Amino acid sequence: MTALEKIRVWQVNFAIRRPLPGVPLPLLLVEEIQSHAGYRIGSRDLPGSQLSITIGGTGGLRIGSREMRLQPGMAFLHNHNDPEITYFFPPEATEPWRFLWIAFAGAESLTAEVNARYGYSFQLSLERDIVPQLSTLRPKNGRIGVEPLTALGGGRLIYELLERLGETVDRPLLDHPAGRLATRAQELVLAHLDREFPGAELAHTLSLSREHLLRIFREQTGETLHAYQMNCRLELALRLLAQQQLSCKEVALRCGFRHYSSFVRAVRRRTGRTPEELRTSPPMLLHPLT
Repeated sequence: MTALEKIRVWQVNFAIRRPLPGVPLPLLLVEEIQSHAGYRIGSRDLPGSQLSITIGGTGGLRIGSREMRLQPGMAFLHNHNDPEITYFFPPEATEPWRFLWIAFAGAESLTAEVNARYGYSFQLSLERDIVPQLSTLRPKNGRIGVEPLTALGGGRLIYELLERLGETVDRPLLDHPAGRLATRAQELVLAHLDREFPGAELAHTLSLSREHLLRIFREQTGETLHAYQMNCRLELALRLLAQQQLSCKEVALRCGFRHYSSFVRAVRRRTGRTPEELRTSPPMLLHPLT
C-alpha cells in the first residue's frame, strides 16, 4: 500500500467531455484521512481552487495570522495560490482528521469574490447541504472512480456547491424581517416604474421612516434605493426602445421620466448613446449603473 493509499480513502477523477473555456470544471474529489503531526499545506503555485469539509476528527486552518480548529461540519474554500491560507493537522488532536475535498479549475476569480464577501470558513450540516451530494459520487466498486460529466454539468456542480456555501450566510438574512422588508420595497418599485416614486412616499407606504428604509435597503441589497429605482427604470426603457413600438418620448414617459432631457442624460450615462442612436445601432451589452 502506497503512502497516498494510506491517506486517501477514496477518490473520483472527473472526466469532462468537451470542456468549455468559460465554464468551471471539477477535477478531483477525495475523502482523506490525516494524522501526521507534520501535515501542513500552504500556498502553492498552482492554478485552481479547493473546497474542503471536515467529516470527522479535527483539522486546523490558518487565515493570515488567525488560527481556527475545524470540527465536523466546518468547511473552507480557497484558491490554491492564496497566501493567506494554510491548513494542517493540529498537534494536540487526539484522533485523525477526516475530510472531503474537491478541487476545481476555472473559478479562481469567483472563489476570490466569495472569500471577499463571505470569508473562507463555513458551517455546514453533515446530514444535508454539500456532504450528502458529494458522497453520492463515491465509487461503487473500489477506491478510485471516474465520473464523466458534460462541460455544463461540471459547471453546474461547482456553481451549486458555491451557492450552498453562500446560502449558509445569505438565507438567514433573506428570512430576516429586514430582508423581507427590502424585498417588499423592491416589489413596490417594480410596480411603479411609470412614475417617480420618492423614498419618502415608499417609506410611508411601508409605515417606516425614510431614513430607516434607506438604511435597511442598502444593508440588505448592497445598493441605494435611488440606484435600484434608476436601474429598474432604465432596464425597462432599454427593452422598450429595442421593441420599436413606442417613440423615444413615449418610452421616457412610460418609464417615469417627466422631462425628456433627463431621460436622454440617463440613457447616455448607461450606454454611451442617446435613445435615438440606440435605435439605429446594433444591440449592445448593458452594465448596471455605478
